[in-house]
Amino acid sequence: FYAPWCGFCKKLAPVWDVLSVTMEQTKSGVAVTKIDCTSDANKKLCGDFQVRGFPTIYGVTAAGDYYKYTGKREPSDFLAFSKDMTVDSTPFARPFVLNTGIAVLDDNWPMMRDDLITLYNFKKAALAVVFAIGVLTGLVLSRLCCCGGGKCAASAGGKKKKE
Repeated sequence: FYAPWCGFCKKLAPVWDVLSVTMEQTKSGVAVTKIDCTSDANKKLCGDFQVRGFPTIYGVTAAGDYYKYTGKREPSDFLAFSKDMTVDSTPFARPFVLNTGIAVLDDNWPMMRDDLITLYNFKKAALAVVFAIGVLTGLVLSRLCCCGGGKCAASAGGKKKKE
């Protein structure tokens, strides 16, 4: 992941080109790609991969595991990474893509997910309160919606006694 204006990305470009040609010549089966995060078409993908700086480099294994590269920026180091992606890298959880059809949820899922993780990690009591309020609100709403006509009183254990 890169940005055209990034000085580090410009410096890495020749190394990346050498790596791409080397991978193609050796028929390693490793694809070397560039994803421009300034392009509107790629912004969602960059968000899904939590790109916060440039360049950000990931490797994907045949099994579909993702690794964020943290090693040196030399062709030999990239070649070593392509052979064993656990070297000079950190595992990265596969990005979850929410596809509900509701644009507000789908477009803001990475931000909401990050907020929930932050709440879980640092504010567990606040998360528990928010969860409890949600459950109570759901119970009250379901009681109001389902029992508005008085039908629930009889079905909820309020059987009439025979005299």
